[in-house]
Amino acid sequence: MDTLSKIFISWFPMILLIVVWVYFMKKMGTGKQAAYMDQLLAEQKILNEHIERIAKSLEDLVRKQ
Repeated sequence: MDTLSKIFISWFPMILLIVVWVYFMKKMGTGKQAAYMDQLLAEQKILNEHIERIAKSLEDLVRKQ
């Protein structure tokens, strides 16, 4: 066997392990990140609704004075 094939055979398990690890990390990370972003978006919408109500109340108070 030539040297290149020996190197490939000896490093193949490590390369395979790295590829599988990267695949699973990407797959698991993407799902969690999407769920986290959905949760943040929902919380931001609720916060915006509260801020709009506060601003409207303040405007009504200013108009009454």
